[in-house]
Amino acid sequence: MTLRPYQARFKSAIYNSFRTNINVMGVLPTGAGKTHCFSSIVSDCIAKGHKVLILAHREELIGQAYAKLKNGYNLEVGVIKSGYTPNLSAPVQVASVQTLIRRDLNIPFKLMIVDEAHHDQKNNTYGKIRDKIKKYSPTLRVLGVTATPIRLNGSGFKDVYDDMVIGATVKELIELGNLVPPKYLIHAPVDLGGVKKTGGDYNLKQLAESYRAKMPCELLIEDHLKYFQGKQTVVFAINIEHSKDIVESYNRKGIKAAHIDGDTPDEIRKSILRDFADKRITVISNFGILTEGFDCPGIEVIQLARPTESLSLFMQMGGRALRPAEGKEQAIISDWANAVMTHGKLEFDRDWTLGGLSGKYKKTVKALDKLTGKVYSLERLPMDIPPEWLELIEVDDAQIHKANEYNNIVGEFKKLHFTATQRGFKPKWVFWRLMDKYKPKTDEKITTIATVFAENVEWKPSSVPHLVREYKQKIG
Repeated sequence: MTLRPYQARFKSAIYNSFRTNINVMGVLPTGAGKTHCFSSIVSDCIAKGHKVLILAHREELIGQAYAKLKNGYNLEVGVIKSGYTPNLSAPVQVASVQTLIRRDLNIPFKLMIVDEAHHDQKNNTYGKIRDKIKKYSPTLRVLGVTATPIRLNGSGFKDVYDDMVIGATVKELIELGNLVPPKYLIHAPVDLGGVKKTGGDYNLKQLAESYRAKMPCELLIEDHLKYFQGKQTVVFAINIEHSKDIVESYNRKGIKAAHIDGDTPDEIRKSILRDFADKRITVISNFGILTEGFDCPGIEVIQLARPTESLSLFMQMGGRALRPAEGKEQAIISDWANAVMTHGKLEFDRDWTLGGLSGKYKKTVKALDKLTGKVYSLERLPMDIPPEWLELIEVDDAQIHKANEYNNIVGEFKKLHFTATQRGFKPKWVFWRLMDKYKPKTDEKITTIATVFAENVEWKPSSVPHLVREYKQKIG
């Protein structure tokens, strides 16, 4: 199988890293083809007579890897998981983490691949498996692949990996046409002041109670009918009961919807996902199951109804909709969970490191009211602003101050202009009243006021330097 250019560069960079490192983490966004990339590496390894072990923690991930290796690369593959007949003579073994921890595997592997490696820790199940495998594999190399190399507490993976290889970013893949751009619908936040945190994230029981009281499921259905009626939608809910309530609300409105979670029997889950892919149902609501290993390019909308402090979880949820499909121009991220303003847009550049997310690239996310030009923080976002009026912007404190200053001048201009119109004064009267009020001293402030005036009385931009010069002459 042929790799795309960005995938080939990613693979080459991994090989270069392995020249000097034993444990390498590879980062590639959701929808960019991580399975394809590591399957190509597996194929190279098998061609040299080596054996490879792949670790995955979910049925869907195991199935994806097995299908890609067997059907895409024509490799013999064994599966180590309860319910499967083992084939330990196969050169590639795809193993369930939950199964392998209970078994000894005295096979000398050359390469171990950890899928969704953001779960990997030195002292958890993954680390214990690594230690067991290394007993029989003295020259073992480990490749961990993930879209989100960060833990809930913000820490990184220096205790597990030696180097990080970063492939194409979400923004780059959108520009290449390999992912579709997201469109955000930002809804007024629910007050989570009374919700405690457990293990670094919101307590799900308290979170569900808060949402049940403050954000009825019917709002999600109104959202669907108003902004993306008929589009294939995946909802991320707080818990199983919340997800089932959402599905019931959708079905009451005649919109075909279904619920799945980790306890849904495999055959029922597969049937629901097939019906969704074939558009026999419009909405799937889920709890804790479609964040990883679920690839359906037909997803057009993500409704985020589960707040989270986890950047990784947010990106996994939102990234489900970015895969391209015929006729699909964008992905809608409808945020009822305060998530986008908490974590930033999916396509924002993030400076991933083995030590976590670099603080120097963290900026504040604000909501810009496109109608008035006002900029709001998450806590001050008015509830009556329609989501289609809001645009998310990434700003620093200086930008926020400058934007708010500009908006204040515009507001003052409007009041003065109304007075001038009522009294029959000429437009220039407004300009001088603005200058009297603000008494600007710096060239930047003088120019800002002159620009606001010229724009709002519809004078040409060339008038601004003349206004600045006239004011400076007056004040000496």
